[in-house]
Amino acid sequence: MREIITLQFGHFSNFIGTHYWNIQQQVINEYLPLINNPQISNFKAEIDNLNILYRESNPHNDDRSIYLPRLLMFDLKGSRGSLRKQGYQYEPYEPVLKNQQQFIENHKNILPWSQGIQLERTFMPQKQTKFTQYLLNHGHTDELIVNKEIEHEEEDELLDYTRKEIEEDLDKNVSVWSDYLHFDIHPKTICEPFQFQFNNDNYQVLNNINNYIAQEDEMILNDNTTVNNGFSMEDPFDIYSTGKEVFFGNNLSVDQYDEFTSQLMYFVEECDSLNGFQLFSDTFNAWGLTCNDMLQIIKDEVGSKYPLIVYGSSPFIPQFNSESDRLKFILNTCFSYADFYENASLFIPNSCQHLNNSLDLLPQFKSNLNLTHMYHSSSILASAFDNVSLAYRLNGTPGVKQLSLNQFLQEMVPMSSLRLSTISLALPFNVMKGQSMYQVLRDSLPIQQDNQFFSLCPQINRGVDSYSPYAHNLLIRGLSPVNTPLYHTMDIKEQEELRTKKYGGNLIEKTKHLIGFENHTDMLDSYLNLTKSFNGHALHVNQAFSIPYTFPKYLKETMFTKDGFKVGHENHAETVESCPVGTHLENSRNIVENLQTLTDYFDRATKNQQMNIHASSLSVNTDHHYNVSKDELRDYREVLGRMLDNYDES
Repeated sequence: MREIITLQFGHFSNFIGTHYWNIQQQVINEYLPLINNPQISNFKAEIDNLNILYRESNPHNDDRSIYLPRLLMFDLKGSRGSLRKQGYQYEPYEPVLKNQQQFIENHKNILPWSQGIQLERTFMPQKQTKFTQYLLNHGHTDELIVNKEIEHEEEDELLDYTRKEIEEDLDKNVSVWSDYLHFDIHPKTICEPFQFQFNNDNYQVLNNINNYIAQEDEMILNDNTTVNNGFSMEDPFDIYSTGKEVFFGNNLSVDQYDEFTSQLMYFVEECDSLNGFQLFSDTFNAWGLTCNDMLQIIKDEVGSKYPLIVYGSSPFIPQFNSESDRLKFILNTCFSYADFYENASLFIPNSCQHLNNSLDLLPQFKSNLNLTHMYHSSSILASAFDNVSLAYRLNGTPGVKQLSLNQFLQEMVPMSSLRLSTISLALPFNVMKGQSMYQVLRDSLPIQQDNQFFSLCPQINRGVDSYSPYAHNLLIRGLSPVNTPLYHTMDIKEQEELRTKKYGGNLIEKTKHLIGFENHTDMLDSYLNLTKSFNGHALHVNQAFSIPYTFPKYLKETMFTKDGFKVGHENHAETVESCPVGTHLENSRNIVENLQTLTDYFDRATKNQQMNIHASSLSVNTDHHYNVSKDELRDYREVLGRMLDNYDES
């Protein structure tokens, strides 16, 4: 087996991670009936989730085995809503009594105090979505009714909901990532630092169910876009250096270090052949430093030979509450870039901030995608992370190369000084049903000029002026031979006609890289090689991206069939249940503008009059200080400059 352990750091990354694991659960639900069917011998799934991402468990000590992710989720206390730390499988759920007085009445005869007791709430009870209510009541969602209306039972009895009711409720009422979590977790999965409390009020600005038209600046924010009801960064964990306290803060952190390291080693030690680690981390707060400390812990406790891929992310911020909040966002992002570049095997930065400016170019999302709702924006990144990670999760079926995580890194990192890559996503990959692969690629521009791919990192140069990548990986899924055959008879006939024409040679030259192939992967590989690079590899997966019903419904139903293929008219309305998806991961000089802007922001922020550099700390007009010395600040600036130079001069 080629096990991979996943770690998630921060509230937004857990939003992404919840979508990511819901997607994996959907794949497992589709494959398990085939795997367990005795009439289908030697069935081999294209995507090897069960062996790589999951572990088999039997919490009830009977014949019922379940599959749980090899996963650690880091977030602050109070951030997981109604989800119990043990998950749903390991501890039966018992609803909290609605009436506290009822509890007192039931136990009044055994109270040792004459005055009775007073119940004190540490946390306010969390409002549950209809999805979590259904899950707790039924234990699964396999029997959800899609179109039939159900009459609700009396209030004290269990409520049932239609699938449409649940989907609409998710779109309106998701406030934390557990509100749509549709997979089981191991009791050792949740990691919550005891020193810090989650402030849900701050994140309500990022859970706006109404679309908000944001500013022009796609990197972070313009200097003057601060308002009183914007996103606030006034909590201790909004200061980057606070992330150090999770593992190395004080004597109490030593116990926490031991506890979290023990949880990590539990998953490590049960692996037969550990392949490496993938980490999802926030880059705009203190979780970036906590994740960076975990990279070092893995190297010390597990070994330095294992690949470490970090997917860094930040949400769409419609507006900041103050200028100091904006500066903290900038500094945290700069610090995260520098630390991950230094310590990760490969760092893949992502941001939703610039996507608002791209919506006009993405008609499949327009008016439906709400970037101000983390439930929506995180799903975009999750679909991309899922597709990129397929490259090292495939089973090696005929026509598809099987890559280990280490082989994937060797292809994507041609030099040790070039450890950054960016993702461009095509969701869905625009193809008309029945169109041949030859026709799709014949009419396509080279991959970096293909405008159906949009970058998930701001200020990435794409188009005719873009640089050839040092290394890149193209993965297209969902164009099976049934829906998208390799060639049609008319394609072969077209080539024959060109050969007989007097001036057909030039046209043949333009399409010769698409002739003579026996599978989709080889044709994609030839198409990718039109763009010169040190390393280039294309992969194709027949199985389409199956959209979980917990996924936001922002794909315009009038533009696609239910299996995600483009239609030439808008006179139907089918719910999109699956779709082809494409991702292009590139390690290239096209990231230079992003790095230059980030470095300039860092210089402006550290010299800003609102920031005072003390002998031992960096203050941003707040009660909380950056515990960063002047020497450490210079080191960070040196890493940012070196990162920029490595890509600008390469």
